[in-house]
Amino acid sequence: MIPRRTRPWLTFVALCLVCGSALAAPVKHSPVAARRAAPAMPDSVLARVGKQPITWTDVQAAATRFGVKPDTLTPKQAREFLDVLVDQKAITAQTTRLPRLWTARDSADYHGLVDRLELDAALDSALAIERVARVARGDTALDKMSMGVAVRDAAVKAVRFTYDEPLIARVAAAFDSLPKVDGSQGALEQLRMAGMLPHVSHADSVSVIAFVGNDHWTVADLFADWKRLNPLYRPRVTTPDHVKDLIHNAFYERLLRRQARAQHVLEQPAAVRMLHDKAEFLDMQAYVGREVYAHIAQDSLTLRRHYDADPHVFDVAAHAVVLRFAFESEAEALNFKVRLMRPLAVDTLLAEAKREHVDYTGSLSADDDSALVARCFAVGVGGLVGPDDTSQGWRMLRVQKLEPRKGRSFADAAQMVQRDWYDHEGERLMRALLDRLRREQGVVIHETSSHLRAAAQKH
Repeated sequence: MIPRRTRPWLTFVALCLVCGSALAAPVKHSPVAARRAAPAMPDSVLARVGKQPITWTDVQAAATRFGVKPDTLTPKQAREFLDVLVDQKAITAQTTRLPRLWTARDSADYHGLVDRLELDAALDSALAIERVARVARGDTALDKMSMGVAVRDAAVKAVRFTYDEPLIARVAAAFDSLPKVDGSQGALEQLRMAGMLPHVSHADSVSVIAFVGNDHWTVADLFADWKRLNPLYRPRVTTPDHVKDLIHNAFYERLLRRQARAQHVLEQPAAVRMLHDKAEFLDMQAYVGREVYAHIAQDSLTLRRHYDADPHVFDVAAHAVVLRFAFESEAEALNFKVRLMRPLAVDTLLAEAKREHVDYTGSLSADDDSALVARCFAVGVGGLVGPDDTSQGWRMLRVQKLEPRKGRSFADAAQMVQRDWYDHEGERLMRALLDRLRREQGVVIHETSSHLRAAAQKH
């Protein structure tokens, strides 16, 4: 197994702050990029990227976003958060000077957020009104699901739908013909089956299945809404009434969108901030994709050179097959150890376990716990390791099989080599890009700020 490298730098710089993923190790900048005489700055300003300040409050907010209490920041963490913020601003400053180059997927991602903000705001407003009404009449059913169904049904009852009943029946049959997902399939097969879409003729696909007033829905509209649902949570549709439920959902979502636009939901500060952050992330993603990842060579000769530089990186780690046992006390573990040392004791134990459908077998890899695997190799097959005091109790291992570390050929390791090279070269190129941007934009770090020194003094 390849030692885990730092995440792709796009995720580290942009996603970690905009979307709140865990903090990764910062880019190690070159001394030249980091060294710059600091002009007079307020003590609360820890750095400047061009004219943009980064304050201690910004660092605290970033720490809070990652679940780190600001008053517990170590010097290393404080500097890591500061470097992440500096790099983010450096890239953002560059992207604001460039034309926006989003892919179709980027645009769909952005407009998906717009849609969710509108729907959520309008639905929350409707649910709040429904909650007040229920509380007033003493109704205790205040869960979001039941109230959501109620407000949707009330909206549907307030209008008059016209349905193409034969077409609805054909669509219901198409849904019903989809394979049923159950626990007998593997996880990947369940996901594949859940993602399948019903099939109808082209004529049916473009036909209007229902209308109300000036609004209408084709079968294709209905299937597009269905496709947007998470495959794992799609309801089972088998009857014409189920299809009508889908139509009613589509109608109510359209109604909510109109209400949200009438209320100018997207102009509210929280929505403006979320859309700004999303656009900033997509800009950064596109920029880093062009400047870093598009320049990573992935031809076979390049990958072969990377493999040949250190083929042992791709070795199959040594591992041991063991029987695992856990006990509440050391005394119990020692008594069991004596039992296992008797002739045929292990065979008897395994026979009993088989009758009771208990499996004590486990596998240990040197990638996960090299010290424990080394102990297994030291005692050999049939040897006992422990007892050891662990968080799960007193652990005892009996070694059943040992597999020493062995190499992988380039052909066998091809996918691993490609992933490792992509991460390795992406890190190098990203570091070079950020160093260049820091130089060009005049990044200045306020090394003598009392906030940075105070964090160091705490520890």
